[in-house]
Amino acid sequence: MNALMFYRVSHWCYKHHLTAISVVIFLFQFFVFHNYIHYKAEIGEGTFIPIKCTGVYIHPKAKIGKNCIIAHQVSIGGRSQQKGLPVLGDEVYVGVGAKIMGQVNIGDNVVIGVNAVVVKDIESGCVVGGVPAKVLRTGVKMRDFV
Repeated sequence: MNALMFYRVSHWCYKHHLTAISVVIFLFQFFVFHNYIHYKAEIGEGTFIPIKCTGVYIHPKAKIGKNCIIAHQVSIGGRSQQKGLPVLGDEVYVGVGAKIMGQVNIGDNVVIGVNAVVVKDIESGCVVGGVPAKVLRTGVKMRDFV
């Protein structure tokens, strides 16, 4: 069992207008797994968060594609100056401690390095890293790195 499994149950309850149950399940996963994966967020099938992963924050309005991997201490949320929120494509790897903030669109097959801070859009097939994140390599697939 991991936090993402509880998210999926909570999200299902939310979609079927069982908001009170969604909140209870959300709070349970928050206190047990120390992750803030909001039940209103849209997370695609096949997305994976390791079992003992802690400190993950996913904003309620964030959108995450299919078959993504999200590591420990990752934040996916907004910035106070901007109203938009992150949208991650399919097969995105988000490294340990990475922060994805503001109205950012991340393409498919992207690898975000450890402790990178993403504040600008990223095209598909890139490896990014640094603070702020910069493109380090292009023409890649996530499966080449994971």
